Amino acid sequence: MLPRVPDSWTEDRSAAWRQCREVVNKACDPSSHRDIIGELAKMRVSMAKAAQGEDDMQAMTAVFVDDLAGYPPDVIATACRRWRRTQRFFPTPADLIAICDELFSRRRMLRDAFAKDTK
Repeated sequence: MLPRVPDSWTEDRSAAWRQCREVVNKACDPSSHRDIIGELAKMRVSMAKAAQGEDDMQAMTAVFVDDLAGYPPDVIATACRRWRRTQRFFPTPADLIAICDELFSRRRMLRDAFAKDTK
């Protein structure tokens, strides 16, 4: 017969599990519009791009904000930094989404696994 596991072990494990879930969920929190606009501004001043009027810039920024809003700030910052360091021209939303998806995929899997476990 197996020895009985003390209740405190089960409680400690449950508390650790909850803490891990909270950390993963926090790491998946989406970016604010301000975070995204800040990263776009860094790219605008450091990369080649087509000449645009103010209205075009606002429309372009709105599209990027809408498309990237579900990603955490560190994921967007890393994607933008990677693009700036490896490319010469301003990205499309699809370019950044591809990088963000790559960076965020494992974190998203963890979050989804924790969500399934709590159901």
